[in-house]
Amino acid sequence: MGQVTLAIRSEDELKAAESLLHDAWFDPCTDIQYDPASSTFTLMLWREMEAEKGDPEEEEGRYMRCRLRIGDVRAADIAVDKYPVVSTFTAFRYQQEKELLSLEILGTASVSLRVSSICAEVVDTGDVADHPRW
Repeated sequence: MGQVTLAIRSEDELKAAESLLHDAWFDPCTDIQYDPASSTFTLMLWREMEAEKGDPEEEEGRYMRCRLRIGDVRAADIAVDKYPVVSTFTAFRYQQEKELLSLEILGTASVSLRVSSICAEVVDTGDVADHPRW
């Protein structure tokens, strides 16, 4: 399967990104970054690759490194347990009236972002592995 680049500007596109990233793994100690100067939140993840229609075993069990970048972030509430373990992204929760975008995560991290609007992207880096590297 080719590399993915997905622009996210609406709730429908946020759902598409959620589907793509569901169960993607990351290390909360090294893969979460928030830069208040550029109003940008970045999360590096390993997502499971989908097989091509012609060869279902071709990509099975392989992982693609990807970057979720969220812009227009006015504030971030990020917590990582003092004994972090690999965490799994499960969903986005967007509350437009509160200007709040939360990432639902299984593991020892939590992320809530104050955003002016939905302005994000998912981009594959091209790095592929048989298993995520931690």
